[in-house]
Amino acid sequence: MPKQAYPRWLKLLIIAMLVPIGWCTYVALAGDMDLTYAVTDEGVQIKHGGALVIIPPENKTITFSEITEVQLLEKIPRMRKSFGKDGFGAWVGDFNSEQYGPVKAYILNTKWSAVLIKTEKSTYVITPENAADFADQVQARLTGD
Repeated sequence: MPKQAYPRWLKLLIIAMLVPIGWCTYVALAGDMDLTYAVTDEGVQIKHGGALVIIPPENKTITFSEITEVQLLEKIPRMRKSFGKDGFGAWVGDFNSEQYGPVKAYILNTKWSAVLIKTEKSTYVITPENAADFADQVQARLTGD
């Protein structure tokens, strides 16, 4: 059976269709990565399921003894990604902010208010659904109220 030769335009069309389909599939699978925040007895717990191969799953607790400052931010500071995921509203990874320097971001929705948590070694930005209540809970645990 003779080998079929496909026109070049058809090959380019197939590639042009597969690239966006692959990209959309990746975004759908990565999604918000099951990003959750909680105030526990030990501190602020941040969990996420990871983003395929790029970012491994994480279960991190910032203990109250580490926290030096908690601040409510009306909006997320301008940041530039160093390493991580920053697509479709969810940002997870290492970022740099002109205002705060190196930042570990766990941002579920870039439109929400944020909570800035500072420790001696790191600065974290998170976006719990009700950032003001979350910041108040953390502050109350820090002050013992």
